[in-house]
Amino acid sequence: MLVRGIPSEWVGDRIGIKEFGPHETMGLIVDGVIKVGLVWCDYKPDIPSISMCLAIDDFRHITKGVMRSVFSYAFDELKVRRVTNTCSIENRKAIAINLRAGMVKEGILRKAYPDGSDMVIFGMLKDECKYL
Repeated sequence: MLVRGIPSEWVGDRIGIKEFGPHETMGLIVDGVIKVGLVWCDYKPDIPSISMCLAIDDFRHITKGVMRSVFSYAFDELKVRRVTNTCSIENRKAIAINLRAGMVKEGILRKAYPDGSDMVIFGMLKDECKYL
């Protein structure tokens, strides 16, 4: 089960982002150690949409239950229409996780990631979510 309020630095250190702006965090803690961390940012209730930044130390913990909690927070609790996620085009594992989760590849922003690599944009609409 995900808990709220993990340090956003845990996620930021792993994905190369230092500042998220206003945000909320969630994480999966196993035996006192964070295994999965998530930062929700860029919440726009008038659109309604939100962005997520995901960091994973142990991919075995990405279960259907974890994914259900992640997307339930966005779609059921915050009532957003869409969730956006981005990753470096160099991060093949992140691309695979996004696609397996049902995120749709929506485009590429050239040299937009903090390390200068291209950024892949993924999106999911509520009616596309297989976890709800």
